[in-house]
Amino acid sequence: MTFSSDLNIYIIGFMGAGKSTLARELATILDRDYVDLDILIETRNQTTIRQIFDTGGEEAFRRMETAALTEIARSDCQVVALGGGAFSCKNNRELCTTTGKVIWLDIPFKEAYKRVGDDPERPLFSDPAEARRLYLIRRQDYGQADFRVDVSERSPEELTGEILSVLELSGRLKDRSGPMKSSPVTLKGF
Repeated sequence: MTFSSDLNIYIIGFMGAGKSTLARELATILDRDYVDLDILIETRNQTTIRQIFDTGGEEAFRRMETAALTEIARSDCQVVALGGGAFSCKNNRELCTTTGKVIWLDIPFKEAYKRVGDDPERPLFSDPAEARRLYLIRRQDYGQADFRVDVSERSPEELTGEILSVLELSGRLKDRSGPMKSSPVTLKGF
């Protein structure tokens, strides 16, 4: 299958939504480079996200994240999995919306918590009440994506098929020069 646009495809969403899994699958099917922003940051810094948070705090991590995303956005034809908070930074949102199509994997909080709530490598999920607060705040930013996909109780294969269908349709449209003014499209059947 082909997606006729050279634009990057950015996969966003809350922790546990399946961003890395779906981005990797989409990249394989579309024969594009796959980039996981968190893994790139860990590799370049030779440490874990958790350790970056523990030693430098969230602010230091967000600076690294923006620098890495800025570099990624200079290339095209990639499928990029962003970390859960990356799209909440205005500069990051602008980079994504001007250099690609943005797909929000929308997951209910309870399902996200079930998937990653006990993971010690998720520093922002260590306090469930704080994680819930972040979830509600970030949804407002995620709502600026081009497409919204409800991932509730769907297999990666089902989600990938639906996303590919929408990308194929949108790839026939003229590329935009900035963020969409309308609300994101909700894919039917999710």
